[in-house]
Amino acid sequence: MDVKIKGIFSNSKKGQITVFIILAILLVAAILLLYMLYQNQLQGKTGNTKKNTHGIFEECINDYVGEATELIFENSGYTELPALTYSVTNVKGYYKQFELKDIPYLCYTTSNYARCVPQAPLLINNLEKEIKEYIEPKAEFCFEMLSNDLKDRAYDVRLGKTELLKVNLRVNGVETSVKKELIQAKSGQEERIEEFNAVYRTPLYDVAKVAEKIIYEETTFCNSDYVEIMRGNTGIEIEKFQTGDDVKIYTVRDKLTKKEWEFAVRGCILGTPS
Repeated sequence: MDVKIKGIFSNSKKGQITVFIILAILLVAAILLLYMLYQNQLQGKTGNTKKNTHGIFEECINDYVGEATELIFENSGYTELPALTYSVTNVKGYYKQFELKDIPYLCYTTSNYARCVPQAPLLINNLEKEIKEYIEPKAEFCFEMLSNDLKDRAYDVRLGKTELLKVNLRVNGVETSVKKELIQAKSGQEERIEEFNAVYRTPLYDVAKVAEKIIYEETTFCNSDYVEIMRGNTGIEIEKFQTGDDVKIYTVRDKLTKKEWEFAVRGCILGTPS
């Protein structure tokens, strides 16, 4: 009888130990699971914060890129009208009613018989330069606004010096990249961003490449086959008008957005017989 009782207690003790071991394993597993969930949640918040930070900057800088591109369309390649322009002063009898305004010469010469000289030989590079000069002072305002926004959300913010601002004109858009260190910290977690990028959608590149082709043909052949150029650029419309004072006015228009340039060309003028 004693032996049986002892065996019963012995088995009971082993069973309790086994239960405690299983509970301990489950407890450790639960702790590990909670830790992993916490880390994943923390990483997710970190990723979202960085994404939001980039988004705030992109929205701000693109507002100014948009302003610059609108001015460039309005002033035919410039954020401000250049000195050399053709003044439309009389629209009577024209096949289209030009607005009374100054239209920049993109190719010009004062000499008779001579081919015109491009006023912006590297047109795409010149456009990138125009946009950069316009947005550069505004970029610092965007960073200041971004910093204030983060501080309002209880972040500690440290901003470094702007090392580089680059503008790249490409098909269907303008890319802006800024190398600048931003450190944002909250609840013991620190995040570092070293470069900010933005893309603004615009047909500026496509219109500019067509204008560049027209200018090339004007400088080479004293005229442009603008109909053939349109065949090779099906998203673009081109209109050409010869004024009474030996100036050609081209209108290059994006079909989808209706954004357009008007620019003047003067070259290869025949002299008046004496």
